[in-house]
Parts: sequence; C-alpha cells; structure tokens
Amino acid sequence: MKNIKLNFITRVEGHGNIFIEIYKNRLKNIKFEIPEGPRLFETLVLDKEPQEVLNIVPRICAICNVSHRYAALRALEKIGNIKIPKEVKLLRDLAHCGEMLESHALHLFLLALPDFLGYPDAISMTEKYPDLVQIGLRIKKFGNFLMEKTLGRIIHGENMIIGGFGRYLNEEELSVIKKEAEELLPEAIKAWEITRNLHYATLGEESMLFVCLKPPTDEYGFWGTK
Repeated sequence: MKNIKLNFITRVEGHGNIFIEIYKNRLKNIKFEIPEGPRLFETLVLDKEPQEVLNIVPRICAICNVSHRYAALRALEKIGNIKIPKEVKLLRDLAHCGEMLESHALHLFLLALPDFLGYPDAISMTEKYPDLVQIGLRIKKFGNFLMEKTLGRIIHGENMIIGGFGRYLNEEELSVIKKEAEELLPEAIKAWEITRNLHYATLGEESMLFVCLKPPTDEYGFWGTK
C-alpha cells in the first residue's frame, strides 16, 4: 500500500488537498479534502446596518465578490419590499457577467488547461500554446474591465447599492463596452470550442441537476426567484 498526499493544491480557487491510496500499482482510493474551516459570516452580519452587510458579505470571496454582493442586495431589497427597474437589473447582470468572464477565464485557461495539456502551469504552456494563454488573459481582462466600469473597481466594487447604483453608466460608456465585447466575441467562441473538445475523465461522475444553467425565466443568467 502506498499513500500520497498533496497538500495545498495551487490551481484551484480556494483551498484543497488530495489523498491517494495505491495498492499493487493500482488506484484504490482517492479523496479530495477541503481544509477550510467555518467562516461564520452568518454571525458577523447579525445586528449590522444594511450597508455594513453589503460590505461584509462580499469578503466571503474576492474572486466571486460580485455574486455575494448581488445575493445580499437581493435579500435586503426583498426584506424592504424594494422593487428595482429593469434597467437596474440589466446593469447588475452586466457586472455579474464581468465576474463570470474573469472567473471562468482564470479557471479554464490558467488553472485547468495546463492539466489537460500536460503542463505544470500556464506559463509553461506559452512556448507551444501562446495563443491560448493570450486568449485567456484577454477574456479575463475584459471581465475585470466590466466590473471596474459598472462597480467602480475590479475587486469589492461599491457602486451596486440598495435600490440601484450610486452612479449609472452613460451612453458613451455603454457603447465602449459593447464595442469591446463584440471584438472579443470570436475569442469567447474559441474558448467554448476548446472546452467542448476537451476529454473529461468519468471518475466519480454522478447525475446532477445544474439549476443555474436554466433559470426559471428561461433567459440567460445565473439567478431566479425559485
């Protein structure tokens, strides 16, 4: 029996370990461990003012801070029975798309692809696959650009507030975003093609219901009310 333990896996968005058991040169067991302890955010927000809650909750994760702020906003607005205009929802969705682009580009091109292509890291890929690395970086940069424009800064932007935004984008700013998005579209399609054609292992595969891929409204997005 041979045991292998990999501590502090570096190419994940978070913390993880892998424990492997090998018996007679065959894989006997593999476990993925998440060593991160309780964060206690539920306790941190007790008896806090709404604005304080909006500042605390996104600290759950810097990478997906927009999602956490958005969720906190929706909860607070539901408590206060605050209805937001369609334009506010669309602008919030735009900010959320920025986070999704940045996070997915990081995941696919910098964290996952090196494993699929047999490299120790993304930097090592640049010699043979410089175009792939550049596509990933450009998509990631555009996601950051969206968050900075809509929220005021890339990480922990404060512009998304209860009832709307502190500052709204003007027509010229929206036109710039549209132009850059259209220019990036071929590379986003390329990223989809890369993902579609990767060979995925079936180890531990289970039947799952991906709720966020089909919101209740049948519109594109990542949240619903049910």
